[in-house]
Amino acid sequence: MARPSLRLALGSPDGALALFRLALTVALVAFGLIDHIHSPVYWIACGVGATLSVSRLAITVQGRVAAERQLASSVLLGGVLLATLATSGGIESDVRWLLPLIPPVFASYYDHRRVALVGSGLLVGYVAISVPDLAVSGDADAHDEVHAVLLTSVAIGLSAVTAVAAAVIRHDSVRRIRHLDQARRTLLRRALSAEYSARREISAGLYDETLQLLLGARQDIVEASAGDRDGLVLAGHQVDAAIDAVKAIAASLHPVALEHGGLAPAINALTEPLRELGVVIELQVDDAASGIADDVVVPIVRELLGNIARHASATTAAVWVVAGVTLLELDVSDNGTGFATGDGDSGSGLAFAAERAAMAGGTLTVATSAGGGTTVSVRLPLGADWAPAAGVAG
Repeated sequence: MARPSLRLALGSPDGALALFRLALTVALVAFGLIDHIHSPVYWIACGVGATLSVSRLAITVQGRVAAERQLASSVLLGGVLLATLATSGGIESDVRWLLPLIPPVFASYYDHRRVALVGSGLLVGYVAISVPDLAVSGDADAHDEVHAVLLTSVAIGLSAVTAVAAAVIRHDSVRRIRHLDQARRTLLRRALSAEYSARREISAGLYDETLQLLLGARQDIVEASAGDRDGLVLAGHQVDAAIDAVKAIAASLHPVALEHGGLAPAINALTEPLRELGVVIELQVDDAASGIADDVVVPIVRELLGNIARHASATTAAVWVVAGVTLLELDVSDNGTGFATGDGDSGSGLAFAAERAAMAGGTLTVATSAGGGTTVSVRLPLGADWAPAAGVAG
């Protein structure tokens, strides 16, 4: 495993925690020098703390850190603090003011359970050290010492409670960030899948229809050049059909009616293939719905109407688009053969429409039964929360 740079290592959460431990050790040494503490136990504890802090810092720089070892090191450092507290004056030692600093720092690294464990351990340890001092204190000093113990205990307790709350908030934030990142990755996969499907559909349309018509026209021209006058007429028909096919592909990518007339004319244009099949169309498009989510609604309607043409054998179909207060409602129904839910015979167009709706933050539901027709309902959120996936071809 590559060793991280010193700057990256010290800027990481592990590095920050290691630097904090080292700073606590330096503070203990400074307190000992300023207060002229001569207790061997105090200086032995400082030495243990310094060794522990420097070793943890070295391990962090080398990139070999385990959360369990970090917690064990933190617990040992807490023991060092309590030992120096007990040997430097107990209740009124300046070391006690370092104790409330530990839980908030640990809240940026550990979960709330471990932060609560560290905070409660410090509080219990401080009280346990203070009780013997209170037991032997005289009446004149009892009031001040009790006040000092209470003040320090409250400071440690408030610090621990605040740190636990911060750890909970951090955990929830991290969880939400991970969820949003996963959602972003899912939407990206869907966008790429939709783009690939659109490209494949365009390629199939060009190859299966347009290219075949042009090849037929070329053959007719060759035959005409050999003396078959009817070949030119046939070639003209083939070219006209190819032009119509290219226009249909262009319209499927972005209906011209949508650009010039709005959502209602665009959807009406999409129903023309069904009308040519003899299907009676009922179309109701709310004027307020136009321009809100056209780049999502139009592809969905196109796929659903294509499904009806390919699979439903319907005689009537209906499209309703209504803009509500919080939702844009789209319903496409037919009186065709329907299908049994879950039989996988609904066509790829329905799957495409469902992905489109999901990418826009909406939902798609299907009400159908074999022989009972089909109604597809799409609900898209409106307002600031609605954001269509950018860059997805219609």
